[in-house]
Amino acid sequence: MNKTCKQCSKEFIVEDDDLAFYKKISPTFAGKTFEIPAPTLCPKCRLIRRMIWRNERRLYKANCNLCKKDIVSVYSPNKKFKILCRDCFWSDKWDQFQYVLDYDLEKPFFEQFKTLMKSSYLVNLYSTNCENSEFVNQEMNSKDCYLCTGGNDNIECYYLESCIHDTNCVDCYGVGFSEKVSNSEFCTVCFSSQYLFNCHMCHNCVLCDDCTGCDHCFGSKNLRYQKYHFFNEPLSKDEYFSRVGECLKNPEQLEKNKQRFSEHKLKYPYKYMLTISSTDDCSGDVLMNCKNTAKSYYCYKTENTKYSYILDSMKDVMDILSTGTGELCFDCASSSNIYGSCFIDACEKVRNSYYSFNCTNCHNLFGCVSLNHKEYCILNKQYSKEEYERRVGQIINHMQETGEWGEFLPISNSPFCFNETNAKEHFNLDCSEAKRIGSCWLDKDFSSKYSGPIYTPKALSNYLIGENPQAENEIAKCLQGVLKCKVTGQYFKIIPQELVACIKQRIELPTEHPDQRHKERLAKFNKMNLYSRQCMCEETKHGHNGRCKVEFETTYAPDRPERVYCESCYQKAVI
Repeated sequence: MNKTCKQCSKEFIVEDDDLAFYKKISPTFAGKTFEIPAPTLCPKCRLIRRMIWRNERRLYKANCNLCKKDIVSVYSPNKKFKILCRDCFWSDKWDQFQYVLDYDLEKPFFEQFKTLMKSSYLVNLYSTNCENSEFVNQEMNSKDCYLCTGGNDNIECYYLESCIHDTNCVDCYGVGFSEKVSNSEFCTVCFSSQYLFNCHMCHNCVLCDDCTGCDHCFGSKNLRYQKYHFFNEPLSKDEYFSRVGECLKNPEQLEKNKQRFSEHKLKYPYKYMLTISSTDDCSGDVLMNCKNTAKSYYCYKTENTKYSYILDSMKDVMDILSTGTGELCFDCASSSNIYGSCFIDACEKVRNSYYSFNCTNCHNLFGCVSLNHKEYCILNKQYSKEEYERRVGQIINHMQETGEWGEFLPISNSPFCFNETNAKEHFNLDCSEAKRIGSCWLDKDFSSKYSGPIYTPKALSNYLIGENPQAENEIAKCLQGVLKCKVTGQYFKIIPQELVACIKQRIELPTEHPDQRHKERLAKFNKMNLYSRQCMCEETKHGHNGRCKVEFETTYAPDRPERVYCESCYQKAVI
């Protein structure tokens, strides 16, 4: 089926297996099945719409509406939502049925849902079972962490995004099951390393790309189970430590070698797609232990998945954003443990529910906000099972007439402005473009103002107590001081835990604001676009005459400088 996106006006295709999936997940109420229609937006615009409902990193000072204590919230002060701290939100201090609506067939559904959101209590941050981690968001089961988002089961970690099961890691994205790793992306089971990209089971490595099972390697690419390599050159142990010591003796030398490495790695081939233990029927990028996962990105243990971004342990789903554990779901975002549900956001342990926000441990909800341990509710009002199904059928009939049925929660209903959300990070629309698609734009700066002395970080040796008699004094000045980002001019501080991690792991202190560091990490990733290309291998010993004929879809655009290989040629080149 050929369609034209009503948001960007570009043509897109709804494939036969997409239509079969919509039919498979279409709900039945009171004996009648209500088919989910083909989407009116292209996959990219659907992703943008979901991302506009997700604010991970913009945090604001606020006060709990019940206990009045100072808290941190994802909702900016000008939004006027009713915000509760986690203690109050999960307490019995308020009645979940205090704010309910009777559905009005004279008004659009989304208008009534927006009214309910404005009157309901919302939790300040989305974190579950996190200990001593007051400044984490969209995080689960983590301990002693600071400004980590979108991950789970992390311990003593700082400035991470989408990382799982890590310990003592700093400034990473998509790193899992690792310890003492910093400034790295898309790595697993690594230890005591810095500046890695797509590396696995590597120890004591610095500035490496696509290496596996390596130990003490520096500035190297495409190595497998090697030791003491310096820019892909094998060295003796003593020579290796001598050269690496020179490279890491101060921040200036490190920056020079970062630049050298960016040029050096272009000498080696790149695999068309970053995958580990995934089947051949997958497409997209950064897929691990996936089966039949198409046009999806940053997924782990997914099966029969399409048009999705950042998933963990999901099966038979489509159009899902930043969600872990679920099955038979469509067009959902920022949730976990969801089953048989569509068009929900920020929900946990929810089944057979539709158009709901910030609900937990519930099933059979329609249009609900901030409910916990409830069932058969519409716009937060309780019904019997029979009455629930009858009324939901009426509402869907009405939504079909208004064109709302089958659409995700609208951009205009989002509690966030475009430049607060993940959409801004991946799709850099300006203010006018954001407003054109129905979003708002946050113009006011709610950050604290500062005017005073600036502390300039010194080389790491200045903070090592055993190596510098003035180290304790320098540490005190660092913790008391305010730093200024060398790129943006934003002010920031180094917290004690972060400084301890830097000293223990021999990491140079940051000179850039955390937001700028995050921006630079994102700049390393390929955009979520797929291009049809031919393998660029021309090696004579790879089983083909002349250039390899294999074609594939890849996130490497044709005008990029990397030599992109198919799976077969790549494996022959690196092993």
